[in-house]
Amino acid sequence: MDFAEQILALIAARGLSPALIELEVVETVLLGQRSELLAQGFTRLRAQGMRIALDDFGTGFASLSHLRDLPIDRIKLDKSFVLGLADDHRNAPILRAILDLAAVLGLETVAEGVETEKAAVYLRGLGCLEGQGFRFGPARPFAMLPPAGSKL
Repeated sequence: MDFAEQILALIAARGLSPALIELEVVETVLLGQRSELLAQGFTRLRAQGMRIALDDFGTGFASLSHLRDLPIDRIKLDKSFVLGLADDHRNAPILRAILDLAAVLGLETVAEGVETEKAAVYLRGLGCLEGQGFRFGPARPFAMLPPAGSKL
């Protein structure tokens, strides 16, 4: 049984719909994996309605070829770029380049580490309309979450 079959079996055993789930894949999972096997598994998961996100994008070991070769829906921008907007002038052009690339590839983006209104406004101006971070509230138990994600 491959990873996609295992995930789908776990979801089915709990009576859930795959369409309700977004699988977040950290870049280190991609190391040493054969892209064609990952692509096949991700394709099978997406065919069942699951969404695939590449988490902490920009700080790990993911190659740009992963954006090209793997069927993913979104990338989650690592918080180090967002938190460092005010402290390091090099973060803004990196964010801009990643967001432009994502837009051209038809990928959604989520910015992690959004703590200030200034960061939210800046990201919104770059076209990143979803964010996570203390600007929107602390981590909470599932039962306390609003029905939809936070928008920038």
